Amino acid sequence: MKYLQYLFFFSLVLFMLTGCPDKADDNISIRIKNQTDKDILFVRGGNKYTECTDDSLPDINIGTIVKANTSVYNNLVLNKCNTYLYILSIDTVNKYSWEDIRKNDRYMKKYIISSESDLKKIDYTITYP
Repeated sequence: MKYLQYLFFFSLVLFMLTGCPDKADDNISIRIKNQTDKDILFVRGGNKYTECTDDSLPDINIGTIVKANTSVYNNLVLNKCNTYLYILSIDTVNKYSWEDIRKNDRYMKKYIISSESDLKKIDYTITYP
């Protein structure tokens, strides 16, 4: 009987220590390197919650500011289709409405990532310019 209690307790502990698989495997850490003397904004296009993103900028101003002559790391979730990444000037974001930026393609650089192999080719680093 004592053996069954230990077995039950051990099984319960193992059960509590296991969990659902983490989606962290989908996250890819990339480096965004700004080699200019001005701050830039790094933005992922489309909606990250859909299976495929379109090539348009998102409809809200959300991104990562990369200070002049620095680099930051950012997590990126690739989807089944192309992933679009944009570099924008902070001045542009401050000067124009987000709708105008999207409508007139006022970004400085656009990257199209179709798979992780595209990121491997550039050593997981997006360098601007």
